[in-house]
Amino acid sequence: MAKGHKIIIVLGIIAALVLPIGLIFVPSFGTINGLLNTLSLLEDPSGIGLGTMAFINRTDDTVDLVLGLNIDNSDSADDIVFPAMNITLTYGADKLGDGWVSEMITIPEPGELEVLERQKPDVPHEWYHHFEITPTLVSPMAAMGEGYRYHTTGLTHDQEGFPTARPEEIKSKLDKLKNKIMRFTDELLQLESEMVEDASICVFAYGTAARAARQAVHMAREKRIRTGMIRPITIWPFPDEQISEMLTHVRRILVVELNQGQLIHEIERVAPKTCKVAGLTRYDGEVLNPVEIYKRILEVK
Repeated sequence: MAKGHKIIIVLGIIAALVLPIGLIFVPSFGTINGLLNTLSLLEDPSGIGLGTMAFINRTDDTVDLVLGLNIDNSDSADDIVFPAMNITLTYGADKLGDGWVSEMITIPEPGELEVLERQKPDVPHEWYHHFEITPTLVSPMAAMGEGYRYHTTGLTHDQEGFPTARPEEIKSKLDKLKNKIMRFTDELLQLESEMVEDASICVFAYGTAARAARQAVHMAREKRIRTGMIRPITIWPFPDEQISEMLTHVRRILVVELNQGQLIHEIERVAPKTCKVAGLTRYDGEVLNPVEIYKRILEVK
């Protein structure tokens, strides 16, 4: 049976002391089991750092391409989580909410945030193709009850939404899912940096670990250690060019992760040869603290 392909967003409004996960756009899942298995990889309610970021940028038989965003605290919701819902409308993605919150969050009032409208069809009913491959790769989609007939399935499907095993239809479907993200990479990439301009050592951290890393960087600066920080908001596609450019004058980069070391491999891939890469990981269910990171900065500087 052909694998199913569908864009899904795993949305985690995650507080700093819960899990370092954000938004994950996954254009390909085979079955509901594939979705549940993916969620089990990402989140484990028994403690922090027990999930994985690796599936975000590793293709297997259920995931073809992922657009992943992460947040480091609940205050990021206004800046990342809510605007990300507009991405689902812009790129014709479905959405799924999931996550825990252990901090106070502020829900915007109606009208405070811009909400985009999904592109709607303007053709006669008999011409309508729900998953039409358009020049922009974003299909104008009618909502249920608007008079247009279409089929939905979790299987690989044609432009009408019916399951297909035809190689040419499968290929065009997967090309659409990939290219609709890759062609807009410049618009989707988000990255934060702090005090990198004069840094000789840089800390790379994301999600929950970024909050502790930021404090550790300031502790190092107080000791006159020229330390900077890079926090990727977009995890995948990985911001290769931006990070490589930031590290041109950096001698050391410390990758801080709440796992056994996964994005460190991406840093090793894009870092200039003159920049040495070191790591700091924790995956025992406890959060990394600033002192641990500061001590590691002293070791690798």
